[in-house]
Amino acid sequence: KRRTCQRMDWRDALAGGLSGMVTRCVVAPLDVIKIRLQLQVVAKGSSRQGVKYTGIWRTLCVIVREEGVLALWKGNLTAEFLWGGYMAAQFVTYRGFQRIFDHNNSVHASSHGQPPVEGKEGVGGGDRVQQVARDMLCGGLAGGLAS
Repeated sequence: KRRTCQRMDWRDALAGGLSGMVTRCVVAPLDVIKIRLQLQVVAKGSSRQGVKYTGIWRTLCVIVREEGVLALWKGNLTAEFLWGGYMAAQFVTYRGFQRIFDHNNSVHASSHGQPPVEGKEGVGGGDRVQQVARDMLCGGLAGGLAS
């Protein structure tokens, strides 16, 4: 029988880190486009004529035409580490909060002479509404703590 680990599971950290890095890689072009549009200097009250970047699609086309496709990922390497670390921390703390709530549920049930209610494998917690509420609370706490 497989022993469940009460400490941090390295797979949670790995899954979180990889998901953060993949997410950052996917959204990097949108971030580059957003920054180019934000940093563009336009004089107050002037017409937008002569402005290099005028919208998402046009900005994408100008960047690719003038700098190449790889320019959409400029400056992405450091952000990859930031997002990977953040998501690894979030996954680990999420799982930790789940374990805390599951342990408290087991202790509470046994103190009232009831067996703990088992949900999915490795996740106690009663009915579905209670599980969803617990998961939302754990996600909020993990996101706040990982920040």
